[in-house]
Amino acid sequence: MVIPNDNLVFIAYRAGQCGSLLYALISLSTEVQQYKEFTDLEFNDGTAHEVEEHWIPSLHDYSDSLRFSPEKWNDYLTPDIQLALQNKKLIIVRCHPNTAYKLSFIDNVKVVYITTENKYKFERWAFEKVFKRKNEMYYINEFQKLAKCSSTPKITSRIKRHILIRNFNHDAKSYHECKEVLKIAPYNLSIDAILSQDYAEYSNLCKYLLITPISKDRFNNILKKYISKQWKRY
Repeated sequence: MVIPNDNLVFIAYRAGQCGSLLYALISLSTEVQQYKEFTDLEFNDGTAHEVEEHWIPSLHDYSDSLRFSPEKWNDYLTPDIQLALQNKKLIIVRCHPNTAYKLSFIDNVKVVYITTENKYKFERWAFEKVFKRKNEMYYINEFQKLAKCSSTPKITSRIKRHILIRNFNHDAKSYHECKEVLKIAPYNLSIDAILSQDYAEYSNLCKYLLITPISKDRFNNILKKYISKQWKRY
């Protein structure tokens, strides 16, 4: 099965690796269709999560990657993305690397694979930005997925710890593994370089995607604001 495509791009990343920030930066180019229209980035809660991307909401995390299969592709297509895919603008979708690894059935698909020199720093960021804020219902849903049941368990600290460890400590397909199976080689993006305001890295990404980069001043201002509003990372 091969799905024809000319405008689908996937950002492959693990939790905490600034996938939403990268989505926002890419989506500021005129050739990209924003899921939710925006022009300015404030990062009021210390994250880039204010910029929503829900083109395919069931493909974002590790748990989603376990259930994903090409045979179910049509089930993932929301009315929003079905309509958007009829246009020529790029559609950017965030996903786990293990999902990106399975995308060879989509013709001409491009993948931006986020890499980092220090995965443990970004795992801490993920905990602070995402998992620390999760309520009881999140752990109930995750437990039910794991146990493949619909019962409501008592969520103990041990269960929470197991779910958190599972989100961080699992095998993720590497950039090189994805490169071996995808028809178009992924772009190996250093998120460390982006956070260091490396405009050349951002410009090279735009060349890969065939999109117009924002100005260097705007790029630097966005990164300065993002870093200044994070929790005490630096």
